[in-house]
Amino acid sequence: MVEGGSDQFLSVFISVFAKFFGSNKNKTTGCKEGHKFVKKITKKDKKADEFYEKGEYQKAIDSWWESMNIDLSLLAFVRPTLLKVVKAHIALKEYDKAIEEARKHVDNEESVEGLHALGEAQLAGEKFDEALRTYQSALEIAVSDSVCWICPHMHFSTILLAIKLGNVVCIFSPMIKSRSANKR
Repeated sequence: MVEGGSDQFLSVFISVFAKFFGSNKNKTTGCKEGHKFVKKITKKDKKADEFYEKGEYQKAIDSWWESMNIDLSLLAFVRPTLLKVVKAHIALKEYDKAIEEARKHVDNEESVEGLHALGEAQLAGEKFDEALRTYQSALEIAVSDSVCWICPHMHFSTILLAIKLGNVVCIFSPMIKSRSANKR
């Protein structure tokens, strides 16, 4: 499943709510307009997710861009959706395009998620030195919180680097199981 889900929907809903109720419009009209707006965006996003799940990555990308272009100012929707676009470009082996889209995300606001997506695109495109620098930047942000989330898809060297940087509390994802746990 593509990441996003209910948290993304809630963020979009709050943004749209503020947009339509921040003015002196008739509250009923604002409510109807806001509901239609959220429904339109989420319908296109859901369709794109379905395309992605079917392996129709270009259709997914087109549909996500169609939904984002409805209102590019809704960053609570656009930012996580842009990360989905990056994953689809990687799946299509369009690494330069994936890097370009990930850079848009990072240039807007540097985040661990955005840097991780950029590093993933760079790694897939065999830009190893750039990927290493990007992952190090992501770790610096994560380490500033003194917490390093270790997920099943993280490369072992990234995990070691995080631990090596010191004073890092490592929290392993529940999906990671040790070999001894699997034998039970």
